[in-house]
Amino acid sequence: MMNSKTRDIVTIVLSVVLCAGAAVVFKPCDPKEDGTWMLCHWAGQAVIGLGGVMTLISVLRFFVGNEVKKGLDIALIPIAVFAAYLPNNVIPLCKMEMMRCHMTFNPAVIFVSVILIFAVATDAYLLDKKR
Repeated sequence: MMNSKTRDIVTIVLSVVLCAGAAVVFKPCDPKEDGTWMLCHWAGQAVIGLGGVMTLISVLRFFVGNEVKKGLDIALIPIAVFAAYLPNNVIPLCKMEMMRCHMTFNPAVIFVSVILIFAVATDAYLLDKKR
């Protein structure tokens, strides 16, 4: 079983992967030829913002006690759920299903968010069990 600091590092890494991945690795579509952006760009910007907030909270978790850490774990869960729900539900993606935003961005955001939810829920459970 991983110790608490290792779980903190895993949470930080997953939050950074969500934030940086949405900006660089699995980013949504590029701008149109006229330089304007499609709606999926704004979904990407929102995920980057949520990932930044989750990264900040994850870094804070590294420096606080177990009771506060459990509270931050619980706070991360709805943020990660919203990050997974946001693309194509709150902010529409491109109309063509074969675009990068549908094929790469949306599945990657959902995958990383679900892993992050699992990690912080497990950490909160283990912290509560330790008490």
